Amino acid sequence: MKNSLKKILNERLKNSLWMVSEKGLSIFGLIFVTSLVAKYIGPSVYGELALAGTIFAIVRAVAILGIDQIYFKQASKKSYQNSQLIVNAIYIISSIYIPFSVLTLGWFYFYGSGQHIVFFVATCLAVYIGVIDIRAIHLDAILLSKYNVIANSVGILISLISRYLIVKFNLPIELLSIPIILTAFVPFVLRQLIFSSKVKLQNPKLKLIHFISYYRYFLKVGIPLVVSSLSVTIYTQCANLILASLESTKEVGYYSIASTLAGCWYFVPVTLMMSYLSGIYNERDEEKSLKKSVRLFRIISIFCIFIITMLALFGKFIITKLYGDAFIPSIKIFYYLLIANYFSVMGFFFFRLTLKYGGYKFLANKMVLTCIINVPLTYILVRLYGVIGGAYAIVITEFISSFIINLLYKPLRAKEILLRTIGINIIK
Repeated sequence: MKNSLKKILNERLKNSLWMVSEKGLSIFGLIFVTSLVAKYIGPSVYGELALAGTIFAIVRAVAILGIDQIYFKQASKKSYQNSQLIVNAIYIISSIYIPFSVLTLGWFYFYGSGQHIVFFVATCLAVYIGVIDIRAIHLDAILLSKYNVIANSVGILISLISRYLIVKFNLPIELLSIPIILTAFVPFVLRQLIFSSKVKLQNPKLKLIHFISYYRYFLKVGIPLVVSSLSVTIYTQCANLILASLESTKEVGYYSIASTLAGCWYFVPVTLMMSYLSGIYNERDEEKSLKKSVRLFRIISIFCIFIITMLALFGKFIITKLYGDAFIPSIKIFYYLLIANYFSVMGFFFFRLTLKYGGYKFLANKMVLTCIINVPLTYILVRLYGVIGGAYAIVITEFISSFIINLLYKPLRAKEILLRTIGINIIK
């Protein structure tokens, strides 16, 4: 029994390290090459790229229908052995994403500025490819993340090289749309090949009745998650949208650079949680589950505080060296967004833990409330303080979302987790 447990833990640790290495290559590679691109195109055009990402992040949140979270949970339990769920999930996502993206592109072209529409089209395609890549979720869930690392690393490398060459030879900035698409397309193709050879699933004949059944199921279970994830996307991207409307895309560029750098470490604690939460999901003893949750929360908290301290010390140096004097306004924003990202990591922990107890309705209500708080707060603070106001708003919002609202969901036992983390045990 002991050896079996040790084997499972080792598998999770290895899986976490693979996921961390892949995300690390992705984030840090993109940071260094993005710095070249940002210097080349300037804050205003970089803001256009960020705005495109923001808009299609919202479209993605609607189209995914909570399928990513539902699928991860099911795949972790290995509760099915055929490809029905994968294929039907792709069809369902496509039936939602394509109409919404066409309407979005049409609106921007006819009623927006119309400039650099190619970036919006490229982002639209890249997000679509990523959102239907369900096999990536499957590989993470069954602890085969190393194959995701291989696929993503190749895609990132090709994308980074192409971006570098575009900047190196002073090519038209519109060509930057090519690496945007390659970042998603290359891993997608490689992952299909890897998945077919490493994961053996039955391939039953697809029937319309199955599609309808899955559609009804995902609508029933997924809508609360859609509301939740859409609200999260809106309040995390709200600053970009409001800055674009009240200020300019230059301010969007400043904010986006600060956001990218402040969140460059986010993937590490989140990746560790993704691997170890599956053990908490499968733990039936509530006291043991609570102890595991506290242990994981404490480790993640210590790690986050250490990383934030290091980045705060060197933040000014990093921004000025990587992006140049044109992005100096990003420095102050960066410090506040570091704090916001800490609260966000803690919020992610409680979010995933809530899924264990089936708290879909609570999550939906919580995120709607968070969104309701954030949108007017961001609008008011941006009007009062400009771009730094967006940073103030997200710090306040993430704190309320992560440490205040979660206390209301009793099965989560958030209060006990927080108190035990700092060494205080509640005596019942």
